[in-house]
Formats: sequence, structure tokens, C-alpha cells
Amino acid sequence: MTAFSIVPSVPSNASIPNTRRPNTPDRWRQALGRARRGGLQLRQLVGSGAWVATSERDEEAAYMVTEYECDCFAAEFGDPVCKHRAMLRYRLGHLAFEQSVAA
Repeated sequence: MTAFSIVPSVPSNASIPNTRRPNTPDRWRQALGRARRGGLQLRQLVGSGAWVATSERDEEAAYMVTEYECDCFAAEFGDPVCKHRAMLRYRLGHLAFEQSVAA
């Protein structure tokens, strides 16, 4: 039997800054712009109606997403805005896309 060890991606003695990023309309528009440029796609599961969003970094991965929660790294680290939630909010008609959105 082979023993496996789990190596944390962040050293245990590292401190992760607790900087709360703002939840602003401008950040939502920027996140939507990044999502569109990155080719992110949304899919709704037929059975449950839940939404999943593709990952830009891993073409085989997808994140469960609601308007308020996401399984992505940004959300995991407390960012109130992520491109997956922005795409869903846009799809549901709760966020407008402006052509002038910068990266």
C-alpha cells in the first residue's frame, strides 16, 4: 500500500491578507468583460436547474455558480465579485454589458 501526502498549495506559515475587495458596479462590469473575452460559458443542469460555468484555466473544469456564490478561486478567497457570477447575472438580465468595459 502506498501512502500519499497532501501538500498544501500555500505554506502553513504563510499569511493570506484579509483584504476585502469592493462590491461595486464597475467591478461587476469589468468581471463580465473578462468573462466574455475569456470565452466562459454557462450551462444550466436540466434536472436541478443549477448553473455551472466553465473555467478559463482548465477546459475540463466547471464551477457551480449562483448569483451570490461560486466555487471558483476568487469566491473561495472572499472576493464578492467573480467573472462566473458576472456571466450568470448578465444571463439572468441583472447586469448590463457596456462595450466600453476595460480589462
